[in-house]
Amino acid sequence: MAFWGAPLEQEDHAYRACRTALEMQNKVSEISQEWIQKGEKPLHIRIGLNSGDVIVGNVGGERHKNYTVMGDNVNLASRLEGANKEYNSAIMISESTYEAAKEFVLVRELDSIKVKGKTKPTKVFELIGMTDDEMAKQKLNSLADYCAALELYKQKKFVEASSYFEKCFTAENDFTSKVYLERCKAYIESPPDEDWDGVFVMKTK
Repeated sequence: MAFWGAPLEQEDHAYRACRTALEMQNKVSEISQEWIQKGEKPLHIRIGLNSGDVIVGNVGGERHKNYTVMGDNVNLASRLEGANKEYNSAIMISESTYEAAKEFVLVRELDSIKVKGKTKPTKVFELIGMTDDEMAKQKLNSLADYCAALELYKQKKFVEASSYFEKCFTAENDFTSKVYLERCKAYIESPPDEDWDGVFVMKTK
């Protein structure tokens, strides 16, 4: 676990967290390639980022203390790390992190989810790259059909949304589009209630 903004205040804490997460994934990719060349299994990590108030300080007994953070916002970051598995994403960030760093980052909206142990939904995003990354810009542009489909999905236009999700899955092999395509098919067969808000409830941590 890593955190920013303590012990010294950092106004750009969200930017630092996002850039660090991307650098971590890039380094893991390098290491993974080396392992594959040696005949070993590739290495993968998932990262969850959240921003908010936490309790920070030395925790422990007289013989051993650890300077760390605690609280609901820490727990949410941990839940987002696990939630990556649902969408096959590498870095998932909360809405609060996105709002604090949005002028520097490129993201796509993933979902509104209720993580295990929470009653309030959280809008989450996949961190694709920084705004100065041309490859990240190209990837985001390639997901235009996904973005259009997500808006249709929110409007309960599941037939129209499914065609866009299928197009994006076929063209980009986008796992998240496949997830939504399966949801659309399920809702077409069995429409949701009138008060459906699109929030996905996570069953696991």
